[in-house]
Amino acid sequence: MENAFKTSNLSLAAAILASGQAKFVRINQITFYKSEYVFSPKDKCEEIQKKYINNELSLPVRVVEENIKVLKSLGQKGGQNGY
Repeated sequence: MENAFKTSNLSLAAAILASGQAKFVRINQITFYKSEYVFSPKDKCEEIQKKYINNELSLPVRVVEENIKVLKSLGQKGGQNGY
């Protein structure tokens, strides 16, 4: 998937998911302890990442925390597609 955004940063992945501006595609298991989260479209994710890094992203903390739990759970299940 060429228009995919990939990150191994769990907090960023949860923020992207919580934003509702990108679609979760899958999780790639890199090592036993490390996963890569894949989202689409790439340009929206890059915008969110820039805001995240510059501390300009405003999202409900509870929603981000819930998405962290969901992503961890999916990672433990082997990176199932969809959400």
